[in-house]
Amino acid sequence: MNEARGYPAAALERRVEWLTHLGRRFLSKRAQLSIMCGFEHFTALMSRRLLEDPAVFAGADPSMTALWQWHAVEEVEHRAVAFDVHCAAGGTRFERAWTLVLATLVFGLKVIEQQIVLMHVDGCLWSAREWARLLSYLYVRPGVVAADHPRLLRVFLAGVPSFGAIYAVRIRSR
Repeated sequence: MNEARGYPAAALERRVEWLTHLGRRFLSKRAQLSIMCGFEHFTALMSRRLLEDPAVFAGADPSMTALWQWHAVEEVEHRAVAFDVHCAAGGTRFERAWTLVLATLVFGLKVIEQQIVLMHVDGCLWSAREWARLLSYLYVRPGVVAADHPRLLRVFLAGVPSFGAIYAVRIRSR
């Protein structure tokens, strides 16, 4: 995002920092870790979708596809680290479950907020066509968000093995 082009990156970042500040002020360290675990799990599932479904990048610039794929691999690894640290700190499945719900709600609301701001800057906030395209991309084809809802709950509530274990299983199955 570029401030020179009118995108208020600094203001959007301050809003996220404010939420982080609230979490630090009112939540225990383990609850903060659990919420981070939820955010990392959520972004890892989205990242997995980016890595597995070529339709996600249909029509995208190849350099942007490569950048997002690299970032997706990084996000998958973060999830495993957060999960392992949370377990080592005595975190429970229940904590991870309720904070996953919280993280999903907050993440979704922040995405909507930022989308509104960016569409306003681009001059297409009130374009029904642009909203239809966005919602179709997220929930229909390729369905980046909708496709992961069942996996979101099933995998997270059951527990998540370390990234190395996931990677080893995928290598052996080829």
